[in-house]
Amino acid sequence: MGGTISVRSQVNKGTTFVVELPILCEKTASDQKQKAEYAAMNLSGKQVLLIEDNYLNAEIAALLLKEKDIIVSSAENGRAGTDMFAASSPGTFDAILMDIRMPVMNGYEATRTIRRMERPDAKTVPIIAMSADAFDEDLSRAKEAGMDDYLAKPINADNVYAALSKAFQRQHRQPS
Repeated sequence: MGGTISVRSQVNKGTTFVVELPILCEKTASDQKQKAEYAAMNLSGKQVLLIEDNYLNAEIAALLLKEKDIIVSSAENGRAGTDMFAASSPGTFDAILMDIRMPVMNGYEATRTIRRMERPDAKTVPIIAMSADAFDEDLSRAKEAGMDDYLAKPINADNVYAALSKAFQRQHRQPS
């Protein structure tokens, strides 16, 4: 199968067997290929509202976005983010990256607030959750709140680019 088996043993200490097999599931390979294709897409000129309360996390995310020539506007909590979205012209933001745990207003409530706004883009702007909580129940709560996708922290550049590209493609295919 093209793998290796190794043994390490020490008297009175024990033995360790290591079996390594180069097995890659077909689904995993195709998922990785699709993620790479999404990550390679041109995102230049897209406008993203980044709602993140942690200064360091916000700086890292903004740098990753700017590497793809994405225009970034930042808000430090859910209330500030919803206010910024409400004050913008419809269609200003191509996507929102939303932290979940924030003071003043958390990401779930901020998403619900945006989705309830009376403006044409409020129900369609892609909202992508960012959180260190990545259990199935967290994903379900994000979907229930109206979020379109979920990124686990610490965020990975390719995952961010792939999530945004996928959201833009979905949005482009939706009827107006």
